[in-house]
Amino acid sequence: MGGQRLLDEHFPTHGTWVGLSLGGVTVVWLTPSLSQADHRLNHVEPWADQQCHTWRRCTGRHVHPLDVSDDRLAAVLEAVSADARGSAFEGALTRQLRRVYKLEPERVRLDSTTASGYWAVTEDGLFQFGPSQDHRPDLPQVKVLLSALDPLGVPVATAVVPGQRADAPWDVPAMTRVRESLGRQGRLDVGDGKMGALATRAFIQAGGASSALKDRGRGQKRFTARTALQAAVEAIRRRPRVQGLLAVRDTEGVQERPLRRYGHRPATVRGGRDLRVTAVVDRRAVAGAVRRLGWRVYATHAPADQFSLGQAGLAYRRESLMERDLGRWKGPPLSLTPRSLERDDHATGLIRLLLVGWRVLTRLAFVGRRRLAAARTGLAGLYAGNPTRATARPTAERLLEAFRGLAPAHSRAPGLSPGHLYEALSRFSQTALNMSEP
Repeated sequence: MGGQRLLDEHFPTHGTWVGLSLGGVTVVWLTPSLSQADHRLNHVEPWADQQCHTWRRCTGRHVHPLDVSDDRLAAVLEAVSADARGSAFEGALTRQLRRVYKLEPERVRLDSTTASGYWAVTEDGLFQFGPSQDHRPDLPQVKVLLSALDPLGVPVATAVVPGQRADAPWDVPAMTRVRESLGRQGRLDVGDGKMGALATRAFIQAGGASSALKDRGRGQKRFTARTALQAAVEAIRRRPRVQGLLAVRDTEGVQERPLRRYGHRPATVRGGRDLRVTAVVDRRAVAGAVRRLGWRVYATHAPADQFSLGQAGLAYRRESLMERDLGRWKGPPLSLTPRSLERDDHATGLIRLLLVGWRVLTRLAFVGRRRLAAARTGLAGLYAGNPTRATARPTAERLLEAFRGLAPAHSRAPGLSPGHLYEALSRFSQTALNMSEP
């Protein structure tokens, strides 16, 4: 994937940096993060101490545990948190993936997610209270806005922003970065109703399209004229989701309000018009309407001969693919949450590195599925309790499971120099390993 080389190019280190390069440290760090769902800084050095021989035999490179000490990892996080360099790195990595795997995506999906935790909130900090997708509005959060190739799910452009920020202002910068990374226009941009902002729609008109639209309404008015009140009630009753569901009655009366004596003004009683509306719900009609719920409105301004309205609906309904990737990013194996980092730059750096891990998992599954499709076969042995069950669409997590428990063995057999040998891979493990090759 070329990640180590690109990291070294875009995040140069100080002249006093010794040992593994920043890219090399990142690759070592991502290995236990993906295999053990544990990215804690103080757990990487002990892991490297146990796996140094395995790493040297697999890569030909020596890794000293101090190369991945918590201080060195913190320096990595601080370096990759820089926004300008991070954006340039993401663009270069996307172009590398497109070139190596000959990707020509037609759609890009824009979405966002939040990560909540027990963090300190500061006035200008990254961790803020806001609408929570984790259903924890009582906890501060950080928001991650991203765009990904659809349906592959490879992140193209990301932004780490405070948890109270809105999504809409991010859409245009995200699409700009996507076009810079992918190098052409005319691609379909898929998102939800937040892309209905005027500036976003104007930008999209230059070369993309969006789908899905949400309708919102607000405002309350106190009426003093009965005719105006009746007109407003009738307008509400004619709405598509209200018509036939309510029986409404309006009444007019006089309300007397006593006013106490004040200064030279005597106590008196003041009368005023009192307009009231009562509504009775037709429960049988509501039950019938509920049975018809589930419809959504989809909108696109892509040409009909290129992208029909039905295709627009199906494109948005594949949102589950993005949700699955967000789930694996927030939970195992990437496990963004829970986090033990408090500094804003460390949190931003960690999010960027885990997005590199996201790309690794996506690439592993993509290559494996493409090889199986070319061979017109499936891969068996992935499912515990059913070793003969085969699939042509294995997940990255199940492919990595093939190497769980692989351990080194020490040997002094005649004719072999002393050293560490390793258990022979099973046929299934060899197949899984070969599938990871480009």
